Amino acid sequence: MLRLPQIRRRRRSRGQGIVEFALILPILILMLLITLDFGRLFMSYITLTNTTRVAANYGATNPGMFTGTPNTVSYDAIVDRESVGLNCDMQPDGGGFNPPIPTFPTGTGLSGKSVAAMTCDFELLTPFMTGFFGGPLAISAKAEFPIRTGAIANIDGTTTLPPPGSPIADFSFTGVTGGTVNGSGNVTGVGSVTVNIVNNSANGQTWQWEWGDGSADEFVPVPAAHTFTGDTTYTVRLTVTNPVGSSTLTRTVTVTTVVVPPPVAGFYGDPLAVAPRYTEGGGPTGTPIRGSLPLVVDFTNTTTGGTTYSWDFGDGSAPGTGVSPQHTYTDLGVFSVTLTVTAPTGGTPITRTVYVTTGCVVPNFNGTSTAAADATWTGAGFNGTTRFRVSGNNGNGNPNPPSPPKTIVSQSLVGGSFVPATPKNPNGWECAGNILLDYAP
Repeated sequence: MLRLPQIRRRRRSRGQGIVEFALILPILILMLLITLDFGRLFMSYITLTNTTRVAANYGATNPGMFTGTPNTVSYDAIVDRESVGLNCDMQPDGGGFNPPIPTFPTGTGLSGKSVAAMTCDFELLTPFMTGFFGGPLAISAKAEFPIRTGAIANIDGTTTLPPPGSPIADFSFTGVTGGTVNGSGNVTGVGSVTVNIVNNSANGQTWQWEWGDGSADEFVPVPAAHTFTGDTTYTVRLTVTNPVGSSTLTRTVTVTTVVVPPPVAGFYGDPLAVAPRYTEGGGPTGTPIRGSLPLVVDFTNTTTGGTTYSWDFGDGSAPGTGVSPQHTYTDLGVFSVTLTVTAPTGGTPITRTVYVTTGCVVPNFNGTSTAAADATWTGAGFNGTTRFRVSGNNGNGNPNPPSPPKTIVSQSLVGGSFVPATPKNPNGWECAGNILLDYAP
C-alpha cells in the first residue's frame, strides 16, 4: 500500500512530465516543418532539373523555333506541363520569356548546343528558416543537349544535308457521330456532334490542335475524339511546325440545336361503371360523359411533347397533376374539363366543354309499397313530387299515398333511366322531375 509521501512524489513526477512535453512541443513542430521544407525543396529541385532537360532537348530538336522571333506556343505548353509539380515560381529569362527559352551559345548547327537554364524562388513554410536565409531560396538548374538537326558540316569540306521540307498542315474528319462531312471537308450536325481526326500533314515536328470551343489545345499528332455541343460554328485549327516554318489549316464544325415542336394537348375520359350506378359516353372519340353520383372517371392523356400537366376538372376541386389521373364527381352539375400542358417549347391548354354531366337514376317501383315511395324518390336525389292513382284510372293522381298501403304495379318514368341535373333557382343544380305511380286496387 502506497504511503502519502510516495503518492505526492508520483503526482509531482506526472506533472513534471507534462510541463517538459509542453516545453519541447514547439521544438518538435519546428523540426517537422523544417523536414517538410527540405522535402519540398528537394522535390522542387528534381522537377526543375527535369524541366530544364526537357527544354534543352526541345531546343536541340527545334532550334529554328527560337531564331528571329521565337515561336514558343508548343514549347510553352510542353514546359508548363512538365513543371506542374514545382512548389516555386519560375523566373523569366533576360528576354522576358517565362518559361525561359533555350539559348544556342555556339550556334544552331549540328556542332552547336542547346542550353536551358531556369531559376525559381522557393518559399519556405518555416518563418525561422525564411529569416535565416534572408527570404525565399533561389533554386537553379541547367541542362544542355547537342543540336540534332540542320546542316552536317565538314564532310569532305562541301557536303551538306538539306533541311526538312516546309511543313504542310492537312487533316480530315472521320467517324463523325451526330453529323455529316460535306464536300468541303466541314461537318454539320444537330444537337451533339463527335468527330475523329485523320492527320494528313507532311514534314511536321510539332502539332497544335485548337478546337474553338474553349477546351484546352492538344499537342499530339492525332488527338482523341472530340465532342461539340451548342448552337454555333466551331473552327478547328491545326498548326504544324518544324525548323523551316509553320503551316495552318482550319475546318469547321457547325452544330444546330434540336428543334423540338411544342406539345399538342389531348385527352379523353372513360366513366367507371359500378352497379347500380348509371354511366354512358366517354372514349377516344370525345363523346360527353353522363352518370349518376358518385361518378368516377378515368382520364387518358394523349398529349405529345408535354413535360408537366395540370387538370381542371371543372367542379372546384384542387387541380390534378398526374399524367392520366382518375377523378370522382360527387356533386350534381355539368362540368367542363381543361388540361394545361407545359414544356420547354411552350404549352397550350385544351378544354372539353360540357364534358361531364351528373344526374339521378329513376328508381324501379314495380312490386314495392306505396308507403315507401316518397322516401325512395327523394333518396334517389329527385326534388319533384310523387302522385298515386288506382291502376286503370285516368287523371293526375293524388299526392297522398293510399291507406292502407298498396302495391305499385306501374310508373310514368321508366325505372333505371337517367335524368341529368338541371339548374335550379336561385343557384345550384337539381334532379327535377315528378312521377306518377299506379297501384293495384
